[in-house]
Amino acid sequence: MKKIGQVGMLLYGIVAAIVLVLLCINQKIVRTVQSVSGVAYEQKIDSIAFGYQVKQPFLPQYEKLDQFRIYVDASACSRDAGSLQVTIADEDGRVVFDTDLAIQELPQYGWVEFDPDITVSTNQTYMLVLESVGCSDFGPKISFFDARLAATQEQKGLNLEYAGMEVVNSALRIAFIYTVPIAAYEYIIYYIFALVVGFFLFGDTIINAHHTQSVVSRASAASRS
Repeated sequence: MKKIGQVGMLLYGIVAAIVLVLLCINQKIVRTVQSVSGVAYEQKIDSIAFGYQVKQPFLPQYEKLDQFRIYVDASACSRDAGSLQVTIADEDGRVVFDTDLAIQELPQYGWVEFDPDITVSTNQTYMLVLESVGCSDFGPKISFFDARLAATQEQKGLNLEYAGMEVVNSALRIAFIYTVPIAAYEYIIYYIFALVVGFFLFGDTIINAHHTQSVVSRASAASRS
């Protein structure tokens, strides 16, 4: 029994190591990282309708951009028609994300989530473009902050643009959400945890076998004496 428990523990440890190495190579264990605007006095762009666009350049901090959120105020706009058009383009002008969200689906006031689920380059500046199309009025208002106080790391040194003009020291109120592979050393932590689990699975077998062997040895010694 003791030998069976030891072999089981050894095989478990080997299998756990192989699985974790494969997961590490393929970067299958990930964590979520958020980059969110800081706190500052909130200002609003009154309209991005009738051809007026707001553009936010940003430099991604990680390669897998799962989601981003912008803050809108749609409490005073008509919800009968129109949509919020959102695009992301790279430095060459190639569109890497493009979607439309109906105005009637926007919250009265709050975060709006978009799920691009795209791979980006951390060495390239991208352009996020927002525009209301097909609206019967000025559309939703878009929140922004003083970039010196509340810009995310992605926005630092990059100014907001509105209606073709640069708005100095301004940045959209925004949140970037990434999926990031865990660091190599974290796999070691997972392996240690796996070994602890393995001990609980096979440890009793080894301990009980050792105890049984001790009892048998004492009984054998007593019978000889």
